[in-house]
Amino acid sequence: MRHHRRIINSVFCILGLLCVVELGMGQIQSGSEPVDRIEQYYLTGRLDRAELEALRLLSKQSDLTDFERGELYRILAFSAIAHNDSVLAKQYFRFGLQHNQNLRLDRNLTSPKILSVFDAARIEFKQVRIMNREELVDDLKSFQLRVEGGVRSLVLPGLGQFHKGQRVRGNLYLGATGLCIIGLLYSQVMVMDSQDRYDRAQDSVSAIANYDDYSLYWKMRNSFGIAIVTVWVVSTLDAFISPPDESAYSSITLELTYEQDSNTPLAGLAFHF
Repeated sequence: MRHHRRIINSVFCILGLLCVVELGMGQIQSGSEPVDRIEQYYLTGRLDRAELEALRLLSKQSDLTDFERGELYRILAFSAIAHNDSVLAKQYFRFGLQHNQNLRLDRNLTSPKILSVFDAARIEFKQVRIMNREELVDDLKSFQLRVEGGVRSLVLPGLGQFHKGQRVRGNLYLGATGLCIIGLLYSQVMVMDSQDRYDRAQDSVSAIANYDDYSLYWKMRNSFGIAIVTVWVVSTLDAFISPPDESAYSSITLELTYEQDSNTPLAGLAFHF
């Protein structure tokens, strides 16, 4: 009787071990024949063969899906940890997350060492994504400020530069426009006055002198008009093209990190003025 119990207990133990092994194999089961073959190399301890085959697939086969690439990088990370190279493993995990952002490990079946490296890689991956998102927001804000500045400079030279935080440029464009307008108005008044004096001239000498004055002020008026148009166009183009000053940015960004032990996301708001 006791002998039979021992046999039954042994059978149950063997079945339990087989279930554990099957679960461990299922944790990284991908459903892809080449990837599954490499998984078998890793699970049977042929780490070097698994690494070589995984790298060969990643470098030569372009028809791999993102999920398969994520699985291959995970196997490479496992192998690197088995070789006590946590730095390389973390890099492989990051590559895997780039292809499959839903990459997860079974926390009940995976060793704490692998989990710690994976959690660190996930934190770095999230931080890089946040930095890229902030750069995208800054690019969009820069484009918005350029368009808004260009429209404002179309209304009045220098306004777009003030809107983008470029006060020195704004003062220069605004001052140049003001001087040109004053010169234009003054030369226009003098054109009208010299023309009136030319019309009322009683002798040829006075007529010639008044005509010379008229020609001079006429050229001055046209020059100031061309200068105004030039300043207007240059100010508008400068507002559209030149990058805004940092003081013109005002944004709210979301900072997201992960707690290493519990893998709990921690979120916070950062204000930039």
